[in-house]
Amino acid sequence: MKTCLWMAIAVLFLTALFVGCKPRTEKEGGGAPALTLSPEGASPGMVVRVTTAQPAFSDATAARIEIGGQPAAIAKWVSATEVDVLVPNVAAGESQVKVTGGKVSETAAFMVLPASAQELVLQLKEGRFELMAVHPTADEPDMVTRSQEPQLSYDLVNAQGGLVFTGSIDHPAQARMELFDGPNAREAILRREPPHPGHPVVFTLKVPIVPRGSTVKFYEAAPQVNLLDAAARQNRRPVGEIELEK
Repeated sequence: MKTCLWMAIAVLFLTALFVGCKPRTEKEGGGAPALTLSPEGASPGMVVRVTTAQPAFSDATAARIEIGGQPAAIAKWVSATEVDVLVPNVAAGESQVKVTGGKVSETAAFMVLPASAQELVLQLKEGRFELMAVHPTADEPDMVTRSQEPQLSYDLVNAQGGLVFTGSIDHPAQARMELFDGPNAREAILRREPPHPGHPVVFTLKVPIVPRGSTVKFYEAAPQVNLLDAAARQNRRPVGEIELEK
């Protein structure tokens, strides 16, 4: 009886030893991870390098990439195992990147960081500004410029009316547009075409995100004016404003 008992114990010991020495797979941590991200956290609008252990990207459309359940657009195809993607407009916090394509179906943890700025898509039609879309972005806000063209100056003010940010761009409805004529870029001829009065103009601005709402106030300013100078700012002509949601 004792002999049988000792034999049973020996069998159990050898079985446990064999199972414990089993080679670990990549997913169990014994080798390179199946999916790596660089960086492992980014804001909407930033680029992230996605690398798979197995080929998943025979071309830019071979695989589906999602971040936080939203499709992530491929900004650059690098190789069969690497692509650069744009972080979509998803909520900040812990998230996941998922790659599905061919024989590859992998996920990796990812941290979505708060967007540092927002891009405003605006339309100027018959002298009125209309907000068409708002996109979080990791880019820096547009700053004040000095140009030979008429300027569209703008102030971002908070809910209390305090100035948060100021910027300017060449006036989209007054500045001359740079156009290229020619069959290709090397032979193109640069010409500057005057504005087209009465036609709607779509343009974008990048401004900081302000908690609890903000307002963008627009002004027309003459060319070459230093819009950081207090006296020059007093000479701007108000032309409209838009409110941004809280």
